[in-house]
Amino acid sequence: QAPEKAMFWNRLGLISFKLRKFKEAIQYYVKATEIEPENALFYGNLGLAFEMCKQLKQSQEAYKKAVEKNPENPEFWNSLGIVSHKMQHPDEAIEYYEKAIGLAPEKAIYYANLGLSFEGVGKLDEALNCYERAMDLEPTQAKNWYNLILVLTLMDRYEEATEKLHVALDRFPNNDLLNEAKSKIDIIVNN
Repeated sequence: QAPEKAMFWNRLGLISFKLRKFKEAIQYYVKATEIEPENALFYGNLGLAFEMCKQLKQSQEAYKKAVEKNPENPEFWNSLGIVSHKMQHPDEAIEYYEKAIGLAPEKAIYYANLGLSFEGVGKLDEALNCYERAMDLEPTQAKNWYNLILVLTLMDRYEEATEKLHVALDRFPNNDLLNEAKSKIDIIVNN
């Protein structure tokens, strides 16, 4: 009976979340976790709802519970990294993204997220390695090209950034991010 009731509250939370009623979703997810406190998924859902409400400390606590209950789920580690990054705790974010990558090394988004955190603390070589790995895994994502091009620009490697940009624009000619990168590089190169 208890697991069915917990799933009922979780489903109500999911419905509320889809309707963008995040505070309502939080209440339902909390009820689900009270009934079934060992269910990591409920804490993951709760963490995301808190995150959407910009209640980052509570989001982080919920994700930590999710990781505690199911440390083998890379999505929970990645989510914990995202919230830590938003809270401007880059060292924690880096640690969490690395755990996600250890569990799912084929996920490009984990490398992209790790790259953003490395970039944020000025570790540009590490960021570049992460973005290159993300590109290897998902070359069809314009955002991966954008991250790679921008970090090359930050490293004063304009020629390489320009070459990558031309390849990217051939693949994604109308992409706003890439056109923004082109504008930034043009300004830097022409000054």
